[in-house]
Amino acid sequence: MDDFDKIAFLFGSGISIPAKIPSTLEISEILLNSKSIVRGSAENFFFDNPKRFEWSLYKDIPQRVQNFLNVLKIEIEQYYNNISRTINYEDIYYLLDFIEYNYYQNEGNPAFKYIIKEFEPKIKDILIPLDPDLEDSFDMNRLLYESKRYIKQTTAKLLSVQAQNFSGLRFLQDVLLKKDYNSFDIFSLNHDTVIEQFFNNYNISFNDGFQRNSSNVEIWNPQLFENEDKIKLYKIHGSVNWQYYDQENCEDNQICKIPEIDKYDTISNSLILIGTHNKISDYIKDLYLELYYRFYKNLNNHNKLIIIGYGFNDRGINQKIFNWLYNPFNKLLIIDPQVETKKIKFPSYLFRHWDKNNKISKITDYIENISWKDIQSRLE
Repeated sequence: MDDFDKIAFLFGSGISIPAKIPSTLEISEILLNSKSIVRGSAENFFFDNPKRFEWSLYKDIPQRVQNFLNVLKIEIEQYYNNISRTINYEDIYYLLDFIEYNYYQNEGNPAFKYIIKEFEPKIKDILIPLDPDLEDSFDMNRLLYESKRYIKQTTAKLLSVQAQNFSGLRFLQDVLLKKDYNSFDIFSLNHDTVIEQFFNNYNISFNDGFQRNSSNVEIWNPQLFENEDKIKLYKIHGSVNWQYYDQENCEDNQICKIPEIDKYDTISNSLILIGTHNKISDYIKDLYLELYYRFYKNLNNHNKLIIIGYGFNDRGINQKIFNWLYNPFNKLLIIDPQVETKKIKFPSYLFRHWDKNNKISKITDYIENISWKDIQSRLE
């Protein structure tokens, strides 16, 4: 196969559903309604019996946060009133981010002061002291802080589970047996570790930018991506098992990979990006800049991109894909059981020619039903 004929994958959360990883909607339902989430004294949220914490000053925080998140959900639903859209925790986190930024930033959106006047009366019952006798304040700043930690920590815990099977990656196992593909890049937007579990289960070596040091700790080193490895994995939105410096097992000012993350009761500081339209601004921060740059740069080395399980809700990722499609030699394949619902996310020049554009191929099916032979037939 010609060197130019290179292939890349872009995975979204749909790739992990066959492994019994909670979907975005399942996580949203738990975040908004679960009665089994408690708040510890170390600012951590975790799953337990709430009755065991009835003595705690913080016992009411999960319920307050849930009430707040449900108010935000209603606001978003009213905004999208005429659009068929199911609101999830990513949408809610984006609104939290927007409120937090504008509430305390002088350079925020000037219209925000009018918005907040309409909104604050709806949450006045939430903003009362946790214990009036102690005069413990619970203002908007505290509510926003607790809410963002609640979403991030609970989501990380729900995604930090072992895959029950790898049926959704059967096609990937097929392609690894092929001799005509010497290397390929996998760009993943998932926070879970299903792909890594798959590789480890089948003793497949891969490069994800981490390398073991003398203390046997896996440390982030993006220069490793310059190596000539067959499989490179770029987790653009971070991972539940990535954290900054931990005195017990990591080096100072480094990012490390936490082993056996599924055994932790709470996961407090995972390096993951959550939200919808706020991600594009987060791509200038920390390791996310490096990972997004790698996506921006390396996608141009491929002329075939296979997208699986991605809802096209990330503007930064979408724009790069759409620009990449300008190249007449490039071809996109989308695998999704509801693939037709994705076309509205495309710009008009692609939307108009969705059915006639031979640069965009579609497979309307679940990924666990697809073999590598099926994919090849659409790409050739």
